[in-house]
Parts: sequence; structure tokens; C-alpha cells
Amino acid sequence: MLKRAVKSILRNININSVSGNVIILSTVTFICLLFSTPIIYKVLWNTLYEKGLQENKLQAERIATLVNRDLSNGIPVDVVLEKFQFMLENTTQNHEHFACVVKGNGTVIAHPNPTNVGKDVTGWTLDDGKDIVSFDYAAKKNIKFGGIQTRTNGSQDLSYQSPIDTQDWVVAVHTNLNLLESESLRILKNIGIVLIPIMILIILISSLIVKRIHKKNNEKLENANEKLNSFGKIVCHDASGPLTGIIALVDLIIEDYSEILPEDAQSSLSTVSSATFRLQTMLQDLYLFCNSQVGLKPELEDVDLNILANDIISDLQIQITESNATIVLKDLGTVRSGRSELRLALQNLISNAIKYIEKGKKPIVEIYMDGEMNLCVKDNGIGISEENYEKIFDPFSRLVGSDYDGTGLGLSTCQRLIRYTDGDVSVSSVKGEGSTFKISFQLTT
Repeated sequence: MLKRAVKSILRNININSVSGNVIILSTVTFICLLFSTPIIYKVLWNTLYEKGLQENKLQAERIATLVNRDLSNGIPVDVVLEKFQFMLENTTQNHEHFACVVKGNGTVIAHPNPTNVGKDVTGWTLDDGKDIVSFDYAAKKNIKFGGIQTRTNGSQDLSYQSPIDTQDWVVAVHTNLNLLESESLRILKNIGIVLIPIMILIILISSLIVKRIHKKNNEKLENANEKLNSFGKIVCHDASGPLTGIIALVDLIIEDYSEILPEDAQSSLSTVSSATFRLQTMLQDLYLFCNSQVGLKPELEDVDLNILANDIISDLQIQITESNATIVLKDLGTVRSGRSELRLALQNLISNAIKYIEKGKKPIVEIYMDGEMNLCVKDNGIGISEENYEKIFDPFSRLVGSDYDGTGLGLSTCQRLIRYTDGDVSVSSVKGEGSTFKISFQLTT
């Protein structure tokens, strides 16, 4: 589940943005801390376990050495036990850490708490991570053994037992496992107190570095785009003049020499004129596209859509008349947008609605505002399949073949212009029935 959540976060982050990089870095840091904490805790616990077991071993062997020395010196067993009991009762020991002496039959014979003397520990077990043996068995076999001691009531200690050479006894030193847990948590907390500020500092420093790199890359990209767009505009502008001359010259030749030119020659010249005109149209669209690439935010103003739409319809009157199109214009209201950008985009959409129609079919174009404050241009044209909703806005995208004139730059330019005004252009369509293009922005009145 966590993996899916992380993937979802990363999918929705723009990694080219400064905030996106910081979010990714913070997320990765958080995940690393989240997954490393149990590992660090386990390492600490194991380290303290080994250290505690070693300390218990040293203490048990030291006490066993003292008892063995007294016994080897001929001191009676009862006196040795009495001396050892006195020592246990008068040294600093508690239920968290203490030593005791146990007989091989599982009976406690010396303990810091005298009430525990005579207690039966039969059934208690020792686990060293490899073998599990009963406490009394380890004592009977006179072997050194250390590990997790589990009592019959389920409580546990870290225990080590060292045998007495001449007696069926073992010296056992116990440490409550809760001490290991509390100490591990304390160390982990201290690590967190140090580590978390360091990680935050690393994130802040990294974000500043990413921001600086991002800023430099943006500046380089903007300079490159500006040079490229300037070059494109110069080429488009300078090439447009000669093309206009070619079209005029070809048309003049056809008009003046139509009586002496063969029909196939006139047809070829007409083809040259049409092809040159299409090239000129493409260069004009490319020029407009280059302008839209500059990316400068336009001056936003209140635009009366009714006036704007009527002006566009007037400009497109020749196309409307030639195609016998019907334009249905409803009350539109006023929006906050860039006037020039909105005019170019709306004119493109209306012109496309008239142009992309099945042969022999009368274009009907509706222009209206929907309930979500979108300016809609609806047509009864050829329609667009759903998988192409995004592709039609790609530069030079042509999905209709050669039956319709166009350069594939109109919708791309249209969308870019509207996005510079903080709006957008989208489409919904049914193939063969028509399309509805929507320009979104904030309606003011």
C-alpha cells in the first residue's frame, strides 16, 4: 500500500519544478527514516544484548571464582553459602539486575531477596539463539550457558550461568530484558534528535542547490527558445514575401496566356499556385506559432465575448458564405482574458468548425457559455476519436489526411495562447457526429 502511495505521489509531481524536487527529496528522506528506524532499533538491541550477556558472564565467572576459592580452601559449604547470601543481600542489586546461586535440581540456595531462597526454578529455559535447554538441566550438567531466560510465567531475563567446580551449583546473573528495550529506545531517540535536524538541513541545502540549478537551466532554455523563435519568425516573415510574388506571377501568367497555354500547362501552373499558397499559409501559421512560443504573460482585461464573437463572424463571412454555414450565437457575457489571444483562438476554432465537415453537409456552429463558465464552440463536423483528444493539440499534428487543408499548427497555437492567459482549451467529441471545443477562464459578469 505504501509503495502504491509513493508511486502515486511521484506520478503527480512535476520533477522539473523546484518544489517537485524538494518534495521528492523529502519523501525519499522520510521513507528512508521510516524503514531504517526498525533496523537501527534491532541493531541497537542486538548490540546491547551482546554487551549485557558479556557483562553478566564476567560477573558470574568472577563470583564463581570466589566461591570456588573458598571451597578449595576447605571452608565448609554452609559457611560459604552464608557468606555468599550475606554478600548478595548487602550489595547493590534489584529485580532488574541481580545474581543468585541455584542447585542442579532447580532449587535456589542464595538470592538477594531471602524470600526467594528455596524457590523451584524447574522448567525455566535458557535460549542462546541456537539451543534451548532447561535451567536445571544446564545446572546439572555443570556447563556454562547464556541467553534469554524464560520463566514459567512467561517473563524473560538476559541470563548467564557459571558452574561451581566441586558442587552441583551454578552462579546465575540476570538482567531484565526491559532494560535492553528502554536503553535501545533512549539511544534511538538521541540519534533522532541529532539526525533529524541534519536531514532537514540537508533538504534545505539541497533545495537551494536545486533552485539555483533550475534557475540557470531556465535562463538557458529561455535564451535558446528566444533565439529559436526569433530565427523562426525571421524565416517565416522573409519567405512570405517571395511566395506572395510567386503566387501573383503564376496567376498573372494563367490570366494573360490562358488562350495560348495548353490545358495541362495551365493545370500545372494552378497546382504550383495552390501549393505555394499552402506553403505561405503554413509559414503564416508557423509565424503565429513562434509568437505563441515566447510565453510572455499577456495583459488581462475584461473582454465582451458578444462583441468579440460578432467581429470574428464578420471577418469569416466569406468562408461562412462559401460553405453555406449557419452560426448560432448565444449570449456569452464577459470574461477576464487576453483580448488578442482570445480572438485568435476563437477565430481558429470557428474556422475549423466550418472547415472540417463531411462533403455535402451544411455546417452548423453553436457558440455558447456552458454551466461551468467555459466558452464552447460546437459543430456537426467529422468528429474526433477519443484516443486523439490530446494528439490534436500537438504541433504539426494532422489526423484528417489530405482531404482538408491545414498545417497542423492551428489548435496547438490556440491552446498555447489561451494557456498564457491562465485558461485552457479542451475537446469532447463523437466520431462522425461533431465536436465541442471548450475555452476555460474565469467569468466576471
